[in-house]
Amino acid sequence: MYVKHERPDLPMPKSKSLSARIRWLMDVHGDTEVTLEGEIGVTRKAISEHKNGHRLPTVPVLLRYADYYGVSTDWLLGRTDRQN
Repeated sequence: MYVKHERPDLPMPKSKSLSARIRWLMDVHGDTEVTLEGEIGVTRKAISEHKNGHRLPTVPVLLRYADYYGVSTDWLLGRTDRQN
């Protein structure tokens, strides 16, 4: 499970969309497409498309995001406000 410093100055995303939550997690943890590419094994292009809402991740990739950031898939998908 991935745990990194969090930035409490960044409020939770208002949108429950998957892309908004991925973008928020990346901002909070200071991650870029380059750092995530090496950590979760997804291309920079795909990560950019996920965080901008142009493409949905596959289920295995969704699980990698959840595991990497230590959040539930339900939270990523906007089904709950509890992160884990």
